[in-house]
Amino acid sequence: MPGSLRGLAGVLLLGGCMVGPNAQKLGPGGVPVVLGTTVAEPAPHHRIEGELLAADDSGLVVLSGGRLVRVEYGALTRASMPVSRYRPTKGRPPDAGELSIIRKLSRFPQGIAPALMGRLLVAQNQTTVDVVRR
Repeated sequence: MPGSLRGLAGVLLLGGCMVGPNAQKLGPGGVPVVLGTTVAEPAPHHRIEGELLAADDSGLVVLSGGRLVRVEYGALTRASMPVSRYRPTKGRPPDAGELSIIRKLSRFPQGIAPALMGRLLVAQNQTTVDVVRR
């Protein structure tokens, strides 16, 4: 390959590295969610708005109003989050496909390890996660 073609190929390859998402363009983390629960009014966890931190087989972890809140699927009456089509019905957890989508929308799609949860609790001045059960 002649030198000028090699140079052109190098410039094109390097230019391609500058297109698309990068660390500076990424958002702050998990998507915003609005959850309705079975908790009676005027309890503080009747309506939960915040950032989706994680999702697992038994519930969602949300940062809401400066508090870490775990909402079990059985306590959900409503869930609004971009992209996901999950709609709680009688405490039904999301199916495997829905759960996969929800995890990808969260700040910690791999889940929150105990050490990380400890640091998050300290940062929010909490000793335990608030849990909303059915």
